[in-house]
Amino acid sequence: MAHIAVAYHNAGVLTSMSASNLTSTNHWPGLEKFNLVQDYLEKNKLLITEINTNHEIRTPDGLARNVYLIRELNSNVAKVLPQWAV
Repeated sequence: MAHIAVAYHNAGVLTSMSASNLTSTNHWPGLEKFNLVQDYLEKNKLLITEINTNHEIRTPDGLARNVYLIRELNSNVAKVLPQWAV
């Protein structure tokens, strides 16, 4: 792993840390939520791509599958929204 030095301002003190320290939740409290949200957004991107493809092809099986995919997409959005709440 390459060593990356990062300086940030914390309560009036300039601190330097390595890339390995950035992943610690003590130094970046929102990292866990960020990763969770990012995972859902990546899943949603794949779902939307499949939904669009099924819609363009217009086969009965594809359109029927879209019902399931759209429900999953809506469920994922519902899981992401509380993570953004302050």
